[in-house]
Amino acid sequence: MFRASFKADFANTVLSVVLFTLAALSAPLFAVLLGALANSASKDASDAKLITYALLLGATAGVGIVVREIAWKVVQIAQERTAHLLDVEILGAVMSVPGIEHHERPEYLDNLSHLRSEHWMISQGISMILSSVTIAMQIIATVVVLAAIHPLLVLLMLFSAPEIWANSKAEKIRMTGMMELREEWRRSDNALDLIVGAGPAKEVRVFGLADEILARHAESSRKSYDREFGDRLRGVKWILGSRLLFAVAYIGALVFITNETIHGRESIGMLLATMALTGSIVGQLGQAARYVTWYSYASTAVKRYLWVIDYRAESDVDGVGRAPERLEKGIRLDHVAFTYPGTDHQVLEDVDVFLPAGRTIAVIGDNGAGKSTLIKLLTRMYEPTSGTIVVDDTPLQEIDPTSWRDGLSAAFQDHAKLELIASESVGVGDLPKVTDVDLVDRAVRRGGAVDVVERLPQRLETQLGAQWEGGVDLSGGQWQKVALARGMMRDPLLLVLDEPTSALDAETEHALFERFAEAARTRTKDAGTITVLVSHRFSTVRMADLIIVLSEGKVVETGSHHELMTKQGLYAELYDLQARAYR
Repeated sequence: MFRASFKADFANTVLSVVLFTLAALSAPLFAVLLGALANSASKDASDAKLITYALLLGATAGVGIVVREIAWKVVQIAQERTAHLLDVEILGAVMSVPGIEHHERPEYLDNLSHLRSEHWMISQGISMILSSVTIAMQIIATVVVLAAIHPLLVLLMLFSAPEIWANSKAEKIRMTGMMELREEWRRSDNALDLIVGAGPAKEVRVFGLADEILARHAESSRKSYDREFGDRLRGVKWILGSRLLFAVAYIGALVFITNETIHGRESIGMLLATMALTGSIVGQLGQAARYVTWYSYASTAVKRYLWVIDYRAESDVDGVGRAPERLEKGIRLDHVAFTYPGTDHQVLEDVDVFLPAGRTIAVIGDNGAGKSTLIKLLTRMYEPTSGTIVVDDTPLQEIDPTSWRDGLSAAFQDHAKLELIASESVGVGDLPKVTDVDLVDRAVRRGGAVDVVERLPQRLETQLGAQWEGGVDLSGGQWQKVALARGMMRDPLLLVLDEPTSALDAETEHALFERFAEAARTRTKDAGTITVLVSHRFSTVRMADLIIVLSEGKVVETGSHHELMTKQGLYAELYDLQARAYR
């Protein structure tokens, strides 16, 4: 936590250390000066001496107040910058993992979810550390001064021990309740999202769900607040009991020192100093107890943070070579098998197929056949469980993932809706050329999105997304065309089209894929581009140079449309079934 704060804001962190130290010393110094002033007054000291003590006393109090105020302002700046640094580091760790396995691993998602709600504990570490040091210094200074007044007064600290235990117990009860209520709070937040979110708004109204959702939100909130109030009440009972015990000891200490003063064994100044110091012990030790409990929970957030950072470090895949400038031969999947982490089901089994350079490849099969998984392996979102993917003569695992993806382009069924300026939403498909107007225009034409752009009020300068000022929302099909155009920005080695036209009609899809196939043949001269398309519409895939038929994770047939129809196998059966449905 200290490292993060120094890294985020070195100057303000150092300044915070200095200011908190000065603030820590002001309280015991005030008590000592108060005692000195009282002693001087009782001994008929000179006016100058009394005025000096009074000025020092006032200065100590004033400086203490000012220093504490400045210290908290400074440390808040450091905390905000630390929180920003942690956000960047956490998001960077998530985004820099080469594959996407972590996005689908429950353990990772659970740690990340908790970390997102708890990382403020790490950012507040600097203030908690300094506050803890401040309290420790104050306690030590208080004990030293009390021992100097009378050694027996140190025994008062023993009666403060229950206060530490009680505060720790109360805080533990409260924090445990918060942890156990997390799911209930999520239910409440989820209900709020359903009420205020634009996505579910139509179904909420059509099915008359508003009252039900509000009732569930109220119920979750009530459970949470009731539990939190009950936990706080239980904690207060322990704290009141411990403070009652200390109050008895505190009164005894005052009676004792007062008696010593009456009999001349102690001065009036020492009496006043004792009253000031003993009154502050309860607050000091109570805070110390809360800090100890806070550290125990903050350490959990730190462990999760380190787990995410370590996961990133351990997720580096092999491969330092560069991707080829062009494909000369093609891509071979050599007896490739794949099983998703944490499962026993083999999604792909002994896939042995060659994708020739400069060809359009169609992949078909029933739902769950392994089509999208094959795409994930080709784009290196996952590594094969066994077998090898070879690019020309180089195993894919020997190629740097970033270099490989620089030679890829794609459009997916579950595409991102990038609510940017329209030209940017398309142009980020080749980020270094996002401002190249001619290239963006070409991509729009290739992706069949000309009609979408022409309907926008400011064409490519239009803000997409209704939630932004002046923004325009698009239909599902229009968003898909924008995603297709984005995939057309590059002239890649491998173009992946994973059911990217599912929201379009069959005629539009057919026309688009004809354009893709023609573009692929054009790009072949320069890069030997392989275009891999996944679609359920056989009228589209029949134009591919090579069709791969998957069934239960295995390649059962390969060939052109004519060759597969001649075989009268699974492809021919599925083709005839779909064709009859359109008659």
